[in-house]
Amino acid sequence: MLYPVEHKTVFVLDRGPLFGRSCKQSIEYDVMSKTKTPGIIPAAPIMKSMWTCNVETMIEYMRIVFDIFPSKRLIRVVVGDETLNSWQQKDQNIQQ
Repeated sequence: MLYPVEHKTVFVLDRGPLFGRSCKQSIEYDVMSKTKTPGIIPAAPIMKSMWTCNVETMIEYMRIVFDIFPSKRLIRVVVGDETLNSWQQKDQNIQQ
């Protein structure tokens, strides 16, 4: 099946040094501090990198597109010089 160009999206992610910087968003991991137990010292926050925030955003976009337009929109992901999936329908999923 041939798809028109407007039905395709390409994400190009760069693993350059700028994506290693913090995006100033913390990762929720310390469940002990949520219980407010006396005597427990909360763990220091761990910040997400720009890479992590970009990948999470891309995956959420893909999830929404695949939910709204199942098998009608194509998404391709390229990281550096490597393509992570093809335009084939079998590769159009978040697991790929």
